Amino acid sequence: MREIAREIIRNLQVLRKDTVYVVSAKNSYCNFLSSSLVKEAVEKFKEKIMAETLALSLEENIDNADGESSIDANNESVTIKVKK
Repeated sequence: MREIAREIIRNLQVLRKDTVYVVSAKNSYCNFLSSSLVKEAVEKFKEKIMAETLALSLEENIDNADGESSIDANNESVTIKVKK
């Protein structure tokens, strides 16, 4: 599960950069549409993910995202979205 959390963190940081967020800006939401294993990893490492990606919250579903990416995290397909 730690590997999944690391991949999510890395890819969220890339997505924030690609979405042209100010480095210190905090996200309102980070979205995760994925398997139960990924959801479990996100829950277990929630504080670390939020701290390293400047997320104000982690939500399962958000609308009108500023950026979106589909990634492979430890052989698990994950769709992540960010919104200011």
